[in-house]
Amino acid sequence: ALPSAVRGAVSVRKLKRGHDELLKASTMPLTQLDSSLELRLKETPAAERLTTALKTVYKDGSMSEDEAKSLVFLFSNLPQRDLEDEKVANLEFLFEHIRLALHARSTYPWASASAVPWDTFLNDVLPFAVFDEPREPWRPLMLEAMQRIVQPFVKSYTHTPQQFTTLINTINTQLWAAFGEPHIIFVSDRTPEIMSPSQVLTARNASCTGLSLFLTFALRSMGIPARVAGVCVCVCF
Repeated sequence: ALPSAVRGAVSVRKLKRGHDELLKASTMPLTQLDSSLELRLKETPAAERLTTALKTVYKDGSMSEDEAKSLVFLFSNLPQRDLEDEKVANLEFLFEHIRLALHARSTYPWASASAVPWDTFLNDVLPFAVFDEPREPWRPLMLEAMQRIVQPFVKSYTHTPQQFTTLINTINTQLWAAFGEPHIIFVSDRTPEIMSPSQVLTARNASCTGLSLFLTFALRSMGIPARVAGVCVCVCF
C-alpha cells in the first residue's frame, strides 16, 4: 500500500527550536530582520559570504517581506549539519525553495493565505527537508509533474472538505505514475540508500520512508501542508 503523507519517524513541526528571537523575527517587518539574520549567520562557516550576499539582496530591494520572513525561519531552524554545508546554507538554494513555495501559495486556491495560515506555511510547506535525506532542489521537478495532476481542480476548487479530500486522493493515486515508466513502487528495506526525490526517481522505488518523503514533497510543492510522522519501531506480524 502507498504511504500516507503523515507516516515516517519524526515530526517536522519545528525542525529545530532554540532561537526564540529568530522565530519571532519571522513575523517582524522587513526592516527589523537584518540583525536577527546576522546573529544566526555567525554560526555558519560561510558567515561572511552569506552576510555579504544577504546585504546585497536587501540593498537592491529584490527580496519581498514574505521572502525575508521565510529566510529567517529557515535559518533559525537549520540543523547544524545544514549550516555547515555550503550547498544548503546558500542563498541561491534557499531562495529557490522560498520563492517556489510562495509561488504555490499565491497560485493555488487550496494554498492561499486564507486557506493556509502563515505559521502552518512556515512549518509544513516551506521546509525543504524532513529527516537526514540528501538536501535537493526538488521543487521545480515536483512542480512540473504536479501541475498536470492538479490542473482540473484549479478553476473549480470550492474549499470544501470533500473536494480537498478528492484533491489529496487524486495526488496520491496519480503521483507514482507522473514521472513516466517504470512507475514508482514500494520495495522494502531501501532506507537509507533511497530517501531523496532524485534517489527515488533513479531507482523507481523506495521503502516507506522514501515514499513518504516523496509524497510529502509533492504536496508541499503545491502549497499543501504536509508532515511525516510515525513510530520509531516497525512490528511485523
